[in-house]
Amino acid sequence: MGAILARDAVIRADLDALHAAARELEDPGMKDTAVEDLHGALGMAVAAEDLEEGGWAVAGIVEACGDCHAGKVGPVSATAGPHGHDRLWADLVSGREIDASGFKEVAPTEATALALASTQAERASAYGDLLVRCSGCHPGG
Repeated sequence: MGAILARDAVIRADLDALHAAARELEDPGMKDTAVEDLHGALGMAVAAEDLEEGGWAVAGIVEACGDCHAGKVGPVSATAGPHGHDRLWADLVSGREIDASGFKEVAPTEATALALASTQAERASAYGDLLVRCSGCHPGG
């Protein structure tokens, strides 16, 4: 749930909420290569000073989550939000094919980058860019 709160905080351009969500996700007891990557991304999220840094941090979070869920933990399920944010998050984290068509009208460059991304790192990077774009229209709510 904290990862979703971090994502939504960037969409709303709320850095304080991003910092709080990242702190909530930190769990020093978890051990794994993907978890180490997650902790690195969480550190970036806690230290983010602007939305671009916040978007990149959440991209790192989704990449680390995806590395673990797609390989070990299993798929994440979610229903589609207003633009399909929840479905898109679930696809990214689960390593499934991405349908970014719901974003073509509001973020054509970012949606195209998501559709063309072939690695988890490319997918996460494109997703971070999309979140920064989203925050332009959704600040504060």
